[in-house]
Amino acid sequence: KSTFLILILFFLSCAERQQKPIYANNDEILIIDKMDCWKSVEAESLLTSMALAQDNSSKKWKKWRSLNDDVKVKGRKSLRNDTLFIDIIRNDSIYKHMLTHRQILSNKIKNYSSKIPFFQKEINKISNDIIEYNYNRKDEWGLYLSAKDFFIPYDKFYSNYSDYLKDGYSLVENANVKESYILEFNDILKQIEVLDRKLWMMKHFESAKIEVEKEFTEQKRKQEIDSLFKD
Repeated sequence: KSTFLILILFFLSCAERQQKPIYANNDEILIIDKMDCWKSVEAESLLTSMALAQDNSSKKWKKWRSLNDDVKVKGRKSLRNDTLFIDIIRNDSIYKHMLTHRQILSNKIKNYSSKIPFFQKEINKISNDIIEYNYNRKDEWGLYLSAKDFFIPYDKFYSNYSDYLKDGYSLVENANVKESYILEFNDILKQIEVLDRKLWMMKHFESAKIEVEKEFTEQKRKQEIDSLFKD
């Protein structure tokens, strides 16, 4: 009897998970499912190994495509119930407020260009552009950047720019940079990262929206032509 009861509870929990409401509406889901802006760290690593080994086998290319496809599915699923992102695309004032706040923080980090010289290039990039956290490694989203190794540069996955900053600061040649500057800067950087993780997808959503609208218009036009000839 206990086994039977456990099975019933299991199937009920599965049914409950399947029935969990999706925050995005049907139109938003249609657009999200058109988005194609996520990348796989594993796929990038495979591409590098293929180039170094000069291996262009169809089997490896198939795996590369599969890894990228899996990440795109993960990205789309993650957005459907991302309440803040959905609120941003629904409410222009939220979006504008976040952009304004981002600009204030961007201006703040510019003051650290001379204080943290080894990170100057990154400071310029972060202050000028919204950073795309579009690389996936397992269940984590982040950045795929060249590691700060003076002797052997190589591409590495970072959860965020804070990890990248820490990686650079840990090098012996950067030991003279004040710890207080690093801590102050990193605090601002973390605030920027929170905003960027939502904002970077906006332009991709807008592009996908235009694509969906074009397809809808074309479909409507064909229906009108078909209707005309039927009459």
